[in-house]
Amino acid sequence: MRQLRKISSIITLYFFYEKDKIPGEEWKLDTKKQILIIRYGAENFLLSFIKLGKKVQIYMKKEKRSAASLVKRYIFLCIGLCIMAFGVAFSIEANLGTSPISSLPYVSSLLTPLSVGNTTILMHCVFILIQILILRKRYELIQLIQLPVAFIFGYLTDFAVWALDKVTYHTYWQQWMLCIVGILLVAVGVSFEVTANVVTLAGEGVVLAICKVCPVKFGYMKVGFDVTLVVISCILSLAFLGGLHGVREGTIAAAIFVGLIAKEINRPLKKFEEKFLY
Repeated sequence: MRQLRKISSIITLYFFYEKDKIPGEEWKLDTKKQILIIRYGAENFLLSFIKLGKKVQIYMKKEKRSAASLVKRYIFLCIGLCIMAFGVAFSIEANLGTSPISSLPYVSSLLTPLSVGNTTILMHCVFILIQILILRKRYELIQLIQLPVAFIFGYLTDFAVWALDKVTYHTYWQQWMLCIVGILLVAVGVSFEVTANVVTLAGEGVVLAICKVCPVKFGYMKVGFDVTLVVISCILSLAFLGGLHGVREGTIAAAIFVGLIAKEINRPLKKFEEKFLY
């Protein structure tokens, strides 16, 4: 662009000279200067077209890379959902309480003939409807991707529960071992979801929707949301099952450690994202 400005300044100077020159006087450039200007202009215009072509090629490559990146990110998300589903299944098998977000589907599955995966899908569908009601016109249709993600996660949860059905324990510390494995897997799954960075799960989507209409920080709202789910689970469990189910010391451990572990895992995954997901 700087070179093109130089050419334009020479042309402008020429026209100004033509305007102000003395009548009968001619402004003549020697042949070398004429050749220099023509060559200079031709070369720069050629370079401009070449640069434009390179920009188009870069743009096309970027678009292809973005499409490939999107596919890789969704695959990465599905892997994260699978890991998370097995984490939930280990927590269920440990019988020390599930994570806060899974407590309500688990209690609901005990109250109905539905599986925990099906109740998870229903809960996510309700969360999506809540987002639409809260945001109304501000709701982005792209967020409806949460729906197929909910079905995938629900079916994976049922598969994981079925796969771990034969896992047993005999002592309290063995229950804790299963619970710790579950917490670790949920944390890894959450980290994969965050690293994939394509869609939020419906539970987090509700919290984000509330934060858009209320001046509350996401962290505080997330804690309040999780506590609300746990309280509802406790009420349903005590009222209809005669005791606490799905909410125990393992729920508290999951609430404390899942986020902390996921935060630590996010650091190496960030490098992985930069290297393989772009």
